[in-house]
Formats: sequence, C-alpha cells, structure tokens
Amino acid sequence: MTIDSHWEMLWCNETFAQVIAKCRSIPANYYGGIRHRRGRDWEGQPYQYGWRITKAWFASGDPQGTLLNAEERVTTAMEGVVGAYDYVVDYTYLVVDMTKEQVAEFLLESTKKRRIPLAHFAD
Repeated sequence: MTIDSHWEMLWCNETFAQVIAKCRSIPANYYGGIRHRRGRDWEGQPYQYGWRITKAWFASGDPQGTLLNAEERVTTAMEGVVGAYDYVVDYTYLVVDMTKEQVAEFLLESTKKRRIPLAHFAD
C-alpha cells in the first residue's frame, strides 16, 4: 500500500491564487497539499489545480461543498430522475476523472444484461 492510497485529489478550475485562499477552510488533519496538472483544453488555463485531501473527508462530500464552485459540484445521484423502476446507484466501479463516455459505456454494459421486471405494481 502506498502513501497516496490514503489521499484523493479534488480538482477545480480556479486560479492558483484562489486555490491557495481556500486552503484556510480545510481542516489541518484532512489537508495534504496542493497539486497541479496540465490543463485539459487549449482555450482554458494552462494548469489545473487541486487539493490533496484524505479519502475519508472526500467521501463525506464536505470538501466538494466547501471548496468547489456551484457549477463544478457533482449533482446528487439520481437527482431529477423519474422512471417506472427504482434504481440504486453504486459508485464502487466508477473512478475519479472518468469521462462521460466511460460512465455511459459502463452503465450501458451493466444494465443491458439485466432483465426488466415482468410486472410493475402501480401505486
């Protein structure tokens, strides 16, 4: 097990100065530093910055609400979904930074093998 196995990266689209300013809102026992990587598109910033935080705090959802802007936050699972059947969302096989295409392919593959219930009981 490596040292990084206890940490998770929370990436954002803010400037380095904004990332530094938000470090004050991270509890010291959850903070593991700031990291950077190359920007993801040509028109955007040359670097993308993020906070290295403990997996436990990341899993709580608190850092996303505290550190990310509203447009960068992930929406609640199944928010706004209306359907005939109940679904349970499990993020076990989804990893950080998966593209939308990878998520869609995974969901398609995992759901097309399951049978749809024969009967649906109305309220």
